[in-house]
Amino acid sequence: MRADRPGVLLPREGREHPRGQARLHELRGARPVPRVRAGQRRALRHLGRALRARAAPRQAPRGLSPSTSSAPLSPQPRHARRGAGERGATATASSERVAGEHPERTGRLRQPARERGADALVAHVDAVLLACDGERWLPGALDALDAQTRAPDRVVLLDAASTDGSAALLAAHARRSRALGGTTAVGVLPLRRRAGLLDAARAALAATDASALTSRGRDHTSVPAALRWVWLLHDDCAPAPDALEQLLAAVEVAPSVGVAGCKVVDWHDEGLLHQVGFSTSALGRRLTGVELGDRDQGQRDHRDDVLAVSSAGMLVRRDLLERLGGDPALPVLGEDLDLCRRARLAGSRVVVVPSAVVRHVDATRAGARSTRAARSVRWTERRHEAHARLAAAAPAALPLVALAVLLGGLARLLVRVAAKQPSSAGGELTAVLAALARPDRVLAARRAAARTAVRPRSSLRPLLVPRREVVRWHRDRWARTGIAPATGVLPVVAARALAVATTPPSGVPVVRLPEVPAPREGFDRALQDPSAPPAAEHEFAAEPDGSPAGPVRRGLGVLLPLLAALAVVAVAALHPLLGALAPGAQVTGGALAAAPGLADLWSAARSDWQPLGLGTAAPADPWLSALALLSLPVGGSPHLAVVALLLLSLPLAALGGWAAAGAATRSRLLRAAAALTWAGAAPLLAASATGRLGALVAHLALPWVALGLARTATVSARRPAVAAGALAGLAGALAVAAAPQLLVPLLLVVVVVALTARRWPGAVLWAVLAPLAVTGPLLAPALADPRALLLGPGLPLAAPAAPSWQLLLADPGAALGDPLTGTAAPALLGAAPLATVLAALPGTVLLVLALVGAAARGPRARVARAGWWAAGAGLLAAVAAAAAGGWAGPAASLVLLGLGTAALARAPRVLRAPAPDPLLDDDETPEPLEAAPRSARPARGTALAAVAAVAALTAPALLLGAWALQQAGAPGTTTTRSTDQVPAVALDAARSPDAVSTLHLQVDDDGDVRALLRRGPLTLSSTSVVAGLAAEGSPVAGASATASRAAADGVLRSAAAALVAGSADPRQALAALGVGYVLLEPPPTGAGAAPEPGEQPGEQPGQDAGPAVPERATARLDAVAGLSRAGSTAAGVLYRVLPASGGGDTAADRPSRARLVASDGTVLAALASDGQDVDAQVPAVSADQAAAGQDERTAVVAERSDSGWSAHLDGRRLPVVTVDGWALGVEVPAQGGHLVITRAAPAALVWDWLQGAVLLLTAMVAVPVPVRGRSRS
Repeated sequence: MRADRPGVLLPREGREHPRGQARLHELRGARPVPRVRAGQRRALRHLGRALRARAAPRQAPRGLSPSTSSAPLSPQPRHARRGAGERGATATASSERVAGEHPERTGRLRQPARERGADALVAHVDAVLLACDGERWLPGALDALDAQTRAPDRVVLLDAASTDGSAALLAAHARRSRALGGTTAVGVLPLRRRAGLLDAARAALAATDASALTSRGRDHTSVPAALRWVWLLHDDCAPAPDALEQLLAAVEVAPSVGVAGCKVVDWHDEGLLHQVGFSTSALGRRLTGVELGDRDQGQRDHRDDVLAVSSAGMLVRRDLLERLGGDPALPVLGEDLDLCRRARLAGSRVVVVPSAVVRHVDATRAGARSTRAARSVRWTERRHEAHARLAAAAPAALPLVALAVLLGGLARLLVRVAAKQPSSAGGELTAVLAALARPDRVLAARRAAARTAVRPRSSLRPLLVPRREVVRWHRDRWARTGIAPATGVLPVVAARALAVATTPPSGVPVVRLPEVPAPREGFDRALQDPSAPPAAEHEFAAEPDGSPAGPVRRGLGVLLPLLAALAVVAVAALHPLLGALAPGAQVTGGALAAAPGLADLWSAARSDWQPLGLGTAAPADPWLSALALLSLPVGGSPHLAVVALLLLSLPLAALGGWAAAGAATRSRLLRAAAALTWAGAAPLLAASATGRLGALVAHLALPWVALGLARTATVSARRPAVAAGALAGLAGALAVAAAPQLLVPLLLVVVVVALTARRWPGAVLWAVLAPLAVTGPLLAPALADPRALLLGPGLPLAAPAAPSWQLLLADPGAALGDPLTGTAAPALLGAAPLATVLAALPGTVLLVLALVGAAARGPRARVARAGWWAAGAGLLAAVAAAAAGGWAGPAASLVLLGLGTAALARAPRVLRAPAPDPLLDDDETPEPLEAAPRSARPARGTALAAVAAVAALTAPALLLGAWALQQAGAPGTTTTRSTDQVPAVALDAARSPDAVSTLHLQVDDDGDVRALLRRGPLTLSSTSVVAGLAAEGSPVAGASATASRAAADGVLRSAAAALVAGSADPRQALAALGVGYVLLEPPPTGAGAAPEPGEQPGEQPGQDAGPAVPERATARLDAVAGLSRAGSTAAGVLYRVLPASGGGDTAADRPSRARLVASDGTVLAALASDGQDVDAQVPAVSADQAAAGQDERTAVVAERSDSGWSAHLDGRRLPVVTVDGWALGVEVPAQGGHLVITRAAPAALVWDWLQGAVLLLTAMVAVPVPVRGRSRS
């Protein structure tokens, strides 16, 4: 492009001017520039500026008379005006320098531009400076205002109710300016409230226009509106001497600009860059594009059009400011962004002028003011950000934006909690709620923006920060703060694992994490000698040769072989479980029922309706939710989770025992003994042998509870203490979900630990929130019947109650007994006393050592007392569970844990064989307290130590060996089957839309009949402790539920009696129960047979078929009218119930769970079911039915009536009634329609949300946040 008039050659603007591009260049006297791409436009713009700068000495600046043409308005070269040394260290020095060079422009006697060229068309600038408790920075701001090379035409000083000396400084400055006789009029206006800068500027300019505070010379109202500008200044900003001159030079060549801003640098260091304009992300995050600590090297000087500029030094056109105004909801922070956004929508450009520099403190965001916003900057910014998002959202997307704002506040709250910042966590949510609670402000802001908008909201989209830059900004922020994404514990764990498992070829250490405290740092310090030197490196540090630390390597050398040996023992003993990995196989036996799918398991865990028999309104066992979560690591298969827990129970228990013992000792020998004792404990072995999976999981979780409580009570820092308390809470939640009988003793232990903790007792409270939330639905039933907590989940399995002395030795019984009956008869040992002795031997050794540990002194005395408290609480719970008819295994595990804790408190002194400390070098290992030299130890102490060591290792090894031999020699330990014992045809009928049930009958030789009603297979999801208690008539169900249950049980007994008698037609009673099949089973066998919860006693579901079905009973059922033999299976003889009308599978009166019944008892139609709901199309009443008086119809469902059921026909709610004193009924109108019967449980929904919130909060608190260490530089 050829420049024939370089003096006035101008580049094309980045936006179309409202007057038209051709008209704009015609007014400038410049030739039009063809359209070019963005990169070329930028180059042409810089070329034009350079040409104007060269031509400035030969031409007068636009707007000035020839007499003042020697003062160029074009910017000087960047290198000549950058740096504190050349511009001056302070605004005063700059003012003196300018005064020496241009005496007619500087000082308080300088003349405004209008006085220098009255006939020229010049811009009129009103400078508005707002002060609010800024006495520290106000003198510098006033001096910088006086030092401007282009003086404002009028200066208005505002004081927003300052409580310091700001008002006095402003008044003194105004008096001094008037005394010097400057032509610039200066006025001071006080404000009654702390208003925003924009509203304050509008009010002040309106007041000064009507008063005598106007500039001398011609009336400023004669100046065109496009040339009237307002310069906004803060009391904590100091513009450079040429700042206003550079701003005017930029806006006079671009009439489409409505707002111009300055480059903002640090107040104390002008080379430290703060921002050159800014933008936001799509979610409203304010981003400047300037990294923390960036030096001003001109790297951002290419910016021109931006989304917004800072209000410090902002030059805004007067008519635009009057038209837009400010948002009253954004008085302090965020008003600059709001003004610039609305200016863009109003058709004006917003540009930043990098040559205009302003030094800024940003005192409000720095918290350096005494204002309310400065005291809660983060909260104010969050509220303003939420308000701005709501005000800028499209109308159709406003509800979604409001929901996103709320969810974002919740997410930030959780992130703050996970980052161990609870003081600022609540503000993240309350700030959002404060914005959402004022819809009037949001609507007012939206109306104000709509009145002035001429451009769509989509026009701002190109000015937003790209998503990639937002992600990069978050990544850099996480890197600076040391908080990884999602505050991830995985990077820390991975780094530690890398340090242990990797050895590089060079001599460089693999990894060092000195900033991450070792897991045992706090409680080791509480137990070791106070005079011992602190550890120099933690457990996961690498040695200079790059290999893992010596203590860790030696510890792994003991732990890994122990885990491998226990895994081999478990697989050898439980090898039949390997067959359960085949497709379609299930694991059952003892108290263990078949595992359903993950979806069915989760649905049952969240439901308050238990499908036992005819249904019961009762909370589900918390164990179902725990098992569903435990199945996620194995691909979401509960069946595989059950198999994995049984096979890996021994090594997992040993790992927990090793970790928990590390809270009291660093001896590898003691930790190995603790691991072996916990893996060979009688409660764990008995739970594995009898299929009590909940007790097994509780045993695995208890050591981690102890570890968390110990670290919470002894760690020195608050954040690790809170994280340890939350870890104890999560482990405790798993333990009480698997075994609710542990809730009360665990609460007692936590209270004791909180009372004895010396540092952070409040952190221990995190250990009780999750357990209480998990067992919350069981608390109300437990008040009516304590057995709701004392009985364990799973199928009921009879077992003899162990005596109290045996429970004190942590032996609940059945460790070496028959796995299916739970008796104490050993399979291979030959005598019951020998089995009892072997099961109680580990507890006996621990009891002796715990008695020795009771004599501990100092910090270890508190450990011993806590152990005895735990053992006592566990013993009380075990006695109560045994008295209630439950199994005391989980409480016995707590007894064992308490005894072990008390024993470890004194064990290092008794054994007299301390190993090198894992956290210290070998030569720095401290001796035990009051330990005598090895040569001076008496022979009696050495013998005692040897006996104790041998007993601690031998006792659990003997019990493990006996258990493994007994399990390997008893193939009935678990039952692995590939088909369900319920016939397949009955299962298919239960899954069909008719959803029929199967009536299980058992007739013994004495003629006693046991009846059981079941719909579908017997799985873990169909068991419930509270429902089983309600079936027994317990007060947990309430009086009304008990009455309806008695009526339903009467119908069931009459139907069973009619079937066995063979004389009457039982189809009417069977139809009321929704029975489609009758299964005649063999009589139960085995001394341990127990009834299934919710039904008549007698069946043992997980047991293989024993003797054949009695022929007398078969002959009676063959003679019953309406029954047709369908075949014989291993489960018994199956009969099919035929329709009374004689029709087939499509008959209206065929067996079905839901039926449409007329007022005279005639069955009109079978209604389809979808799970526990009814979803069917009901036909209208026909003419024949109306003539027969069948227009009054009722939909009857074979479920117990309850207030939680609701019915709707084509969206209209229908009343729910009780039929025959127990059945669920819905009165259906004659017109028919789409009938939906569902169950609504608002209380269960509230518990679900509460449990999810508490568990999520506890999990995020438990995540360790690594502390970023300082760099060596």
